[in-house]
Amino acid sequence: MILWATIFFVNNKGLDLSKRTAKAMATGKSSKPTQIE
Repeated sequence: MILWATIFFVNNKGLDLSKRTAKAMATGKSSKPTQIE
């Protein structure tokens, strides 16, 4: 899944950001991880 690849990439960049992305995805509100940036 591309989504998982994105999370993995973000995780490599910043664990905190990855946590936020995962939470946003769990909510289903954020579609693009770039929005969190």
